Amino acid sequence: MVKTEEIEAIRDRNYHRIPELFVHTEDEAVRFIDEVGFCFLFPQRYELPSLWGAMCNYPVKGCDWDDPVVTLIWGDGKTILGWRDTLSKSRRVFFGKPLAKKPSFISLEYLPYFYVCQGSPDYTQAYQAGRLSHLAKRIYGTLLEQGPTPTGTLRKLVGMSGKEKKYRFDQAMVELQSQFLIAKVDALAGFCIDVWDVMERWMPEMIEEAAHIEKRDAMEKIRRKYLKTVVIVEEQEIARLFGWK
Repeated sequence: MVKTEEIEAIRDRNYHRIPELFVHTEDEAVRFIDEVGFCFLFPQRYELPSLWGAMCNYPVKGCDWDDPVVTLIWGDGKTILGWRDTLSKSRRVFFGKPLAKKPSFISLEYLPYFYVCQGSPDYTQAYQAGRLSHLAKRIYGTLLEQGPTPTGTLRKLVGMSGKEKKYRFDQAMVELQSQFLIAKVDALAGFCIDVWDVMERWMPEMIEEAAHIEKRDAMEKIRRKYLKTVVIVEEQEIARLFGWK
């Protein structure tokens, strides 16, 4: 019987939670994401590694503005939020909210398998099936017509400007990201100014690859990789994380 401390020791290495394995550069961040296949941006309540956890052993919630570790988030250049932007733009990984609707990275190797399991190739069918809200459908149609669009501009185009409408807009964007209908493709100078486009335009070759994968095989590929990383977990946790029955 494997003991809890032994499991955590394996996870510490797999998650790069020990100093000698910490991520220090953007290239190392890509290698880490490729190694684990998929991970969160910051730690969540689900059992899964995070890029933040692979950068330091400091809890995000414990960060104060005068704490030196905050430079890993907001510092100039080599930061976790900076990599989130540059990695999306360079198409070295996928970034969005596909895992439990939380900010996540998926390696390009595993992206087609997630697309098979969660993606909606036809947004009109997704809308008719009730998997997409009317607002999400409108946002997608706007991006399809306009091309890459910054968040603020997109909100204006779909009539969602103003603080009182921000929550509805954000929820609709999560719908689209979780079904791999849209992707963050760039970031403009300023405070979190993301640029979005439809997935079919951002990575058509991935969609073509996914078309040749069976859903059963995709789920098994993801499950095996997940268990290799986290070692052991309850079935319910797998279902909640990936949105599977």
